[in-house]
Amino acid sequence: MVNVKGTAIAGRRQYVVRYHGEDKLRAVLAQLKDRDAALRLETGVLKSSWYPFSLFIDFTETIDRVVGKGDGKLYRAMAAQTAEDDLSTVYKVFFKFLQPMYIFNKAAQLWTSYYTSGKLQTTQLGPGTIELEILNFETPHWAHCESVLGWAERSIQLTGVNNVRGEHVECRSKGAAHCRLRVFWKE
Repeated sequence: MVNVKGTAIAGRRQYVVRYHGEDKLRAVLAQLKDRDAALRLETGVLKSSWYPFSLFIDFTETIDRVVGKGDGKLYRAMAAQTAEDDLSTVYKVFFKFLQPMYIFNKAAQLWTSYYTSGKLQTTQLGPGTIELEILNFETPHWAHCESVLGWAERSIQLTGVNNVRGEHVECRSKGAAHCRLRVFWKE
């Protein structure tokens, strides 16, 4: 069974509370498949704990249905907010001096600190273009890939570069051979 670190779930919870309020959070929790988990999430999330990846996906999709249109458009926004929240003021200052490829190489090294399956491979395809590939992930899911892409887009924005956009090139959950994401920006 794949697990995810609580920081990812805490970020989703914070997104709902910040932009939609406690009432919407309760509405989201009321629709989660795992009723015991919903009760635990009502009081908070332990960022350092491991949670089932299936709960992460259910929470992400339910948020998108309850506060969005159910079309997956909020996946990247939730992950972008998590990237923003997880960086303290001190790190934000350092981010202005870092190159995007350095950030993604570090993210690849830290993958196992956040997921109990797979790994992240990063490749610079050219100036202003990085490809991310999620390898050997036991339970690939579109919402997860979109979340990684949203985190990547926001992380690059935090370095101060402009015109950042991401592209979900292919996904194993949609029948492709790989989960590949690309992020483009103007230097």
